[in-house]
Amino acid sequence: MSGGPGADGLPPELQARLDDLWFENYAAWARAHPRGRVEELGGWRIASLGSTWPFHNIATPKAGETIQVDRLRGAFRPGGYRVWLRDGMDNAEAELLGAGFSTELELPAYVRDLSVAAPAGDGQSGLMSAGYEAGRAESRAEIEECVWGDRLSAWLDIADVKAAFPDPWRMARAADRRFYQARHEDRLVATGQSLVHHGVAGVYAMWTAEPHRSRGLASALLRLICGDAVAAGATHVTLQATEPGGGLYTRAGFERRYAYRVYREENQGHD
Repeated sequence: MSGGPGADGLPPELQARLDDLWFENYAAWARAHPRGRVEELGGWRIASLGSTWPFHNIATPKAGETIQVDRLRGAFRPGGYRVWLRDGMDNAEAELLGAGFSTELELPAYVRDLSVAAPAGDGQSGLMSAGYEAGRAESRAEIEECVWGDRLSAWLDIADVKAAFPDPWRMARAADRRFYQARHEDRLVATGQSLVHHGVAGVYAMWTAEPHRSRGLASALLRLICGDAVAAGATHVTLQATEPGGGLYTRAGFERRYAYRVYREENQGHD
């Protein structure tokens, strides 16, 4: 990792807001969780749902502070957390690697300036196929389905999902979080999610059921998300994605600007 905030051309103030948004996505869930916690400790910002899934027990360096790896280890049970760094956090990376951490995953970060019009179309027709409907998930039942649906079965057992998100409706209402859905014959076939924080918006949980891909669903949800972000006063919208999803986002006006990396200790399991 090289360079500091704004090294890719992003203004430092914007990069700081994007960093805060990244952390807030986890922290907002944690604040509303019965076992959740959000704290600053030893130069780290920590958010935890108390979940068995380590990607919901996370830490990232606090800007301008010296990190203490031992304090981080003491905050979580062994194997139960992950550390996130973005490009430019060289000192934190050196400390983690020296303490026996390794890179587990890299996610490119894409940013779109909402003052710039999106390209016309997305390389396809730009429209959803007939027979589909897309819109906001508004009711408790719809939001619960977006969070608890079997789309997560490849990652977690449904019991683990409900342990991490026992009350999606209440947890979602604790922040400016919005859910989006596409349906076919009244069945949920695609989802998206957003969080608006300090004038920037994040896009999360973009998913389309495999039999319904290439029907324009993700593009339709993304247009709804960006439109609502503009209405909420956001100046930029961001997301993290790997290919092939990244191609969809670049066609929608997003630019790859930096990357996040996930670290774990070498002696930790992959639980």
